[in-house]
Amino acid sequence: MAHDLVSEGRRILAEGLPEPPAQLSRRHRLAVLAADVDDDAAAVLFARRGTSGQPWFEVVVFEKHRGGAWESPGGSGGAAEDDILDDRPPSVALGAPLRWEGGGACRGRLAPRLPPGAWRARRLLNHTLVRAAAETAQVRVRGAHGERTLPVPRHGQLIVVWRGRAAPSLTPWSAAGVRIGPEVSVASGGW
Repeated sequence: MAHDLVSEGRRILAEGLPEPPAQLSRRHRLAVLAADVDDDAAAVLFARRGTSGQPWFEVVVFEKHRGGAWESPGGSGGAAEDDILDDRPPSVALGAPLRWEGGGACRGRLAPRLPPGAWRARRLLNHTLVRAAAETAQVRVRGAHGERTLPVPRHGQLIVVWRGRAAPSLTPWSAAGVRIGPEVSVASGGW
């Protein structure tokens, strides 16, 4: 692979998100779309132009080492819709202010060691992909480590990360600070 997604993800977690290009091309083969941090877990979402021009998404999941460095135990990826970098569509086109677009999990390596037979779900690093509509300016994420707010970028692509079984819930908010949709649990999927 031409790009080191783990190194790029670490840079994004340290410096923040750059503005993505308007489209993927031979010149812009990789774009950072979104990132999320929940305590000692993080995920970065990328769009990548495949060799045939087909867009792909790539997710790199991270966990924070005791020394403070971000380590990646894995990620996921797959074919993306052609409109992955387009301006976000209205909620009428999406069917709601937020649309679930998939997700995954990988086993973390840095969680505390547990005795044999103990509940091991704490080691799971989960992520979900979400597309926000044009009316949605921010998404409030309520999870085990409190509440955080994700600003919605121009393209509406978001990633939400959490560790363990307790999936967070998401609430869409407008630019005026008005709640514009119901609180939905990430665990329900397909909303």
